[in-house]
Amino acid sequence: AIDIALSRNLGLAITRYSPTVAADQLLAAEAAFDPVLSSALRARERLSPQASSVLDGVAPGIQPQNTAQEAALGVAKRLPTGGTVSANTGINRTTSNSANALLNPDYTSEASLNLRQPLMRNFGANVNLAEIAKARLFVNQTRLEVRREVLDLIAETEIRYWALASARARKALMDRMAPRAS
Repeated sequence: AIDIALSRNLGLAITRYSPTVAADQLLAAEAAFDPVLSSALRARERLSPQASSVLDGVAPGIQPQNTAQEAALGVAKRLPTGGTVSANTGINRTTSNSANALLNPDYTSEASLNLRQPLMRNFGANVNLAEIAKARLFVNQTRLEVRREVLDLIAETEIRYWALASARARKALMDRMAPRAS
């Protein structure tokens, strides 16, 4: 009787989804601290008016032209203290049709490591991990609610079972007593 009650109770079937939903909310809260990867590609071209002087480094009648390509890659991670740490790198390539350009093409690169920590606003692990702690409590709460509902259903089923057994026993007793009374 208990197995049938547990398998056919619609309210319990719905409540059993609550821990899964709560676990998803916990995962979303923890995702705020996942690393973030970024990348960028840029290209630009600059055409100047036609050269009017030999100092431009371009032959008369030819338009000065500069092109640049840039590629950048970075990763950033939020820290439990409220700060962020990031690492970035990039490379640039510049070309020109000017005879005055010493390096053509010219390559430059850069790399950086940054740490930013707020000193007042959102400072400290308690503030920044509050959503995760709240989500963990919600997961535990939903598990306990499912358990409570299962135990309540089992208790109610047992009470009704014994009430039915008692009614049947009373009826059987009455049926046995009825012929003697007549």
